[in-house]
Amino acid sequence: MEQYRSEILFEKHCPTIYALTKKAKIDWKGLDYDFEANHLKLGIATEANIVGLLLHAESGEQFPIYFLRYCEFLAKNLQKISKEKRKFREILIGKITNFKDLNYLNPIGELAVLKKLTDYGYELIRIEDKICFPSAKPKDFLFRTPQNKEILIEVVNIHIKDDFQTLNNLKIFLFGKMKEKIEKETVGIDLSEANDKLFFQPVLWHVDLIKFKEFKDFFKEFSSTFGKSFELNYNILGFCTFGTIDKKDFIFGELSTFYDRYNI
Repeated sequence: MEQYRSEILFEKHCPTIYALTKKAKIDWKGLDYDFEANHLKLGIATEANIVGLLLHAESGEQFPIYFLRYCEFLAKNLQKISKEKRKFREILIGKITNFKDLNYLNPIGELAVLKKLTDYGYELIRIEDKICFPSAKPKDFLFRTPQNKEILIEVVNIHIKDDFQTLNNLKIFLFGKMKEKIEKETVGIDLSEANDKLFFQPVLWHVDLIKFKEFKDFFKEFSSTFGKSFELNYNILGFCTFGTIDKKDFIFGELSTFYDRYNI
């Protein structure tokens, strides 16, 4: 049976994710066409989606290789804990193979949060929960905490595109993004109902950890108060991000802890 370029690259660089696609009917020919039409012909940077990263990895570039290795690590480990395997597979495959969506990083952020919380003893109950707040948009994850309390987690992916010269400018940007997301996600939800149930988890992308070191006290204070000291009404967990160890191994965690744990 003929294999198409995107299928060959997935099988080579992301065998676990590729194995998941075997249980879904993926139109590889169509995906190749979409990639050509939406990236190469329109002049969009090829690294703007995961197939572009696969192409860069195939050429030997180190960052795409390490990042795809991390995606594999997530997929392999999360299969073990997800009770809703079919739903998990549909979400993973649907988002990663949607080449028209330039925010391909967002599902990786969601999966990284899922892995982090399960490592801390949180039990995944449901993905894309619609039951807790039926009049609102579904939330990413419903967990049972180690204290046997059910909580909802909504991941907020924030892409850093500017070089912030002051803490005030950074806060304006981050809080603006958070409030925009919160407004969308809390339509149909009463604040008093959500206070102990709904938590937002911001994930920052493209963070320069060396430059952000001067803001570390802000991130620590934010984390310790769930954002309440900055007059954000809903519960917001500490900002998480990605980093590298020895310029190759990907790590994910709370930004406020990076500077104490790692030599940055």
